Amino acid sequence: MQTTEPAPGHRKRAHLENYHVSAACLANAARSATPFADGSTPPRLAMAGSPGIALLLVLVAATAAAAQTREMSSQCEVDSRDLTEPDRNISLRTIRMLESWGQLPVSGLLEGNTALLGNFDECLDAGGKYCLASVRLQHVSAQQDNGSAALGDPVRQARLQLSASGGGGVLRWAVCAPEPCSADDAALLLRHKLQHLLPASGANDTAVDVSQSACSVAAAPPLAPKEWAFLSIMLLVCVVVTISTIFDVAVADTVGLQRDSSWLAFSARKNWCAIMSTSRAGFTSLHGLKFLSMAWVMLFHTNSVVVDTPAANSNHTLPSMMYDWTRIPIANGGNLAVNTFFVASGLLLSFTFLRERARGRPFGLLGFYLHRYLRLTPPYAAVMWLYATVLPRLAAGPLWPEVAGSASYHCSRGWWRNLLYVNNYQSIQEKCMAQSWYLAADMQLYWTSPLLLWPMFRWPRLGRALLLMAVFGATAAMFSVTFAHNLPWADVHGLPEDEFVRYMSMIYLPTYSRIVPYVTGMAVGWVLFSTRDNKCDASSVVISACWAASTVLALCSVYGLHLSYHRPYSRLEAALFASLRPLAWSLSIAWVIYACEKGRAGPVKTFLSWNGFQPLAKLCYGAYLVQYIILFYDQGETRTPITYGRYYLVHKTLGDMALTLTLAAILSLAFEMPALNLDKALLRPGSKSTSAGNTTARDNQAFSSDELRAPATRIEMALHPATAVSARQRTSP
Repeated sequence: MQTTEPAPGHRKRAHLENYHVSAACLANAARSATPFADGSTPPRLAMAGSPGIALLLVLVAATAAAAQTREMSSQCEVDSRDLTEPDRNISLRTIRMLESWGQLPVSGLLEGNTALLGNFDECLDAGGKYCLASVRLQHVSAQQDNGSAALGDPVRQARLQLSASGGGGVLRWAVCAPEPCSADDAALLLRHKLQHLLPASGANDTAVDVSQSACSVAAAPPLAPKEWAFLSIMLLVCVVVTISTIFDVAVADTVGLQRDSSWLAFSARKNWCAIMSTSRAGFTSLHGLKFLSMAWVMLFHTNSVVVDTPAANSNHTLPSMMYDWTRIPIANGGNLAVNTFFVASGLLLSFTFLRERARGRPFGLLGFYLHRYLRLTPPYAAVMWLYATVLPRLAAGPLWPEVAGSASYHCSRGWWRNLLYVNNYQSIQEKCMAQSWYLAADMQLYWTSPLLLWPMFRWPRLGRALLLMAVFGATAAMFSVTFAHNLPWADVHGLPEDEFVRYMSMIYLPTYSRIVPYVTGMAVGWVLFSTRDNKCDASSVVISACWAASTVLALCSVYGLHLSYHRPYSRLEAALFASLRPLAWSLSIAWVIYACEKGRAGPVKTFLSWNGFQPLAKLCYGAYLVQYIILFYDQGETRTPITYGRYYLVHKTLGDMALTLTLAAILSLAFEMPALNLDKALLRPGSKSTSAGNTTARDNQAFSSDELRAPATRIEMALHPATAVSARQRTSP
């Protein structure tokens, strides 16, 4: 199947001019005159579909009358006569096609219900082609439109309502055209209806656009070679998993096969046991932190997609996210939740590195990079391949061609950037798997981490200085970029499109904006390793003060953004908040981890270390990869506008989370866990298995008590050779 290029400007973003909400079709379609009664064709307007670009929409609408005319394809013109000629005998099929168009008037237009989706299934069942047109009606006032149409004219009512609502006059209009018609032909049919229902001036100032990616037909095209290849590989993986599982159950114990053997790498029984296993050793609080952060990310992503789904009350969506303090964590918490993962990743990396060096194991840079790449990439590549091939075939609905077609198109073109982990520096409109920017930033930080890890091990004072320099340097960079380019406080809602793109490209996605939480995590790992045999002897007053400071920093990080909606923009305030927010959140999370591991967290430690979090945390990586498949499915399958609200969002998030974790478990059993097993069996034979304690594919190992308590003299010699030698000389006879 050939992937269709998405319409220009297609992107997930909530705006007052919501480009995902669609418009209505025509009333009294059977009474229309012939589309070409005067021998000419209505002009088709090439209207941009991107939201928030009001200037472009105005320019396009102003030049509509001068747009070059074109003729409808002959076959489409013949098949459309039943829709446009009132004197012909109308069949049941024609009636069904006419009925499946969107209809005016629409209830709740003033509340933002500009999505008239028609009847998708009825159109396809009647043998039609369902297309979702973007329509911009001319802005008019009651005085300007006086006498231009009858009082009951639904289009006149729509124009007046759109002007009153301030929604920009952008509709999405469901068109059910005969199947031979192209997207341009569907636009001509809709423009002909507009010419019939609107005064001449109104029709000339109305822009209509239908992209090929917004059209659906009942018959699916034959499988393309790349789709056959994907399905063949998936079938092969299923066969290998089945054989390995049977071998594990029936043969392994008989022949005395080691559990770490490559023959059992794909065993579903072995890998499921590894996922479900729990341990009380190691950093048990990280399991709870990771899963709760993943749940927060899921809530944030779900909210981001829901606000771009056609809604009957979409005019209330944006104000509620900006001014309702109870929704601030939902609308703006994704950035903070992701920073928690960066803190945890840096912590585990530094602790593991120092532990291995303290044991005297050599450090190989090539193996350091190779193991990381091989552990992360197989499940990532599998999901990306699904995006690029069969994703458009997984569902059908009014919005599905645009949603899935766009994702598939970008992955089929830019997959190589993802496999090189540099995709966070490409245009945000062209990203494959938009959430994968995190994997790129995390990998890049991992690549550069030896510049800090080795000094931390060999020259502790230099290591501490470099850590501080990295934190202050990254903070200063974010302050300077935000101040110099007049960027917003954060990814606030209601930003114009160009401002949002600038913020994402300069602050949100670049790796330097994630240095602070990553390096903070590395510092915590170093502290925990250096004090592994010591308890925290601070007084209760000091501990209480630290908990209070941590709580204040967390609350300021979450709710400080609320101030930006109530204050005039200030470059200095924006720069200070953008640069200090990551540090404040990282310090808050760092204290929680430290207090839990040092036994000064009380019920917080008990809660975060609950055994039930461990299996869930092991599925976080897979959940992060597959969540948008569920979200795309929900959005693309939408038949009628939703009603946005707290209950709807929470209910939807919980359901999506259950489905996402199910898909994540399948992905883990088929790709993630086998990759970890093969890495150990083939590239690191003889090393201690860590699959049972692996919470993600990012080196989150559960360290046993023996591993954490290596001989004190040896570790001290490795970390502080001069001090250890001096102490040994003082105690020698």
